[in-house]
Amino acid sequence: EVLEDLRDEPVISLEVASLTHLRRTTTEPDRKENADLSFPIIVVAKDDKFQSILDGNHRLQKAIDKGETHISAKILKATNKKTIDIERQDGYAYVSQ
Repeated sequence: EVLEDLRDEPVISLEVASLTHLRRTTTEPDRKENADLSFPIIVVAKDDKFQSILDGNHRLQKAIDKGETHISAKILKATNKKTIDIERQDGYAYVSQ
């Protein structure tokens, strides 16, 4: 359902520095090395503030390690109409609506 909600959202270029404050999971070196930076990450935003990385922690870490200044992203907006609670378990993010 989340991917369906994002289907019509544009891919934007975000400054990597604007995401480094977010709590990230431990990245596995092989997955990070093989991460495809052309595929956008998914960032959850609420009240115009970035809350978490829903998908793409390995891509973000690869971008940081390579010294990239920007990364492709889609923004998943939490609104009054739809509340999104992120719960972290075992290093993965789960969305409940």
